[in-house]
Amino acid sequence: MKTDRDFEIFTKHAHGRSKEQLAAEYELSLSRVTAIVAKIRNRIPPVGVDELRQDLTLQLNEMRYIGSQLASDVAIDPAVRVKAIAGVERVANRLAGMYGMNSVQVNSSGTVVYQLEGVSTDDV
Repeated sequence: MKTDRDFEIFTKHAHGRSKEQLAAEYELSLSRVTAIVAKIRNRIPPVGVDELRQDLTLQLNEMRYIGSQLASDVAIDPAVRVKAIAGVERVANRLAGMYGMNSVQVNSSGTVVYQLEGVSTDDV
């Protein structure tokens, strides 16, 4: 049934599949896939969208927090920690973009300072 197919297309697009990929998979034109996604998206009640965005914002913030905690707990190397946290941010921003939310761009960098203990500055 077309309705089932249309919902399937919308769901796959919401989970990250490109419209081009979906057009090829379902043997449809890109404009038809775009129209299907828009049609289903327009069926979402406007009242529910704000609630969904608030919910998603809470979930994204929790994901960012847990991701940064895991990165700190697992990665010993600070450079690996920074990369892990940046990866979590990329995923969170992509999800936010998929739901039409303004995604916050976070630039992360770090500095590593080594301190030699028990060595006099005269020895260096």
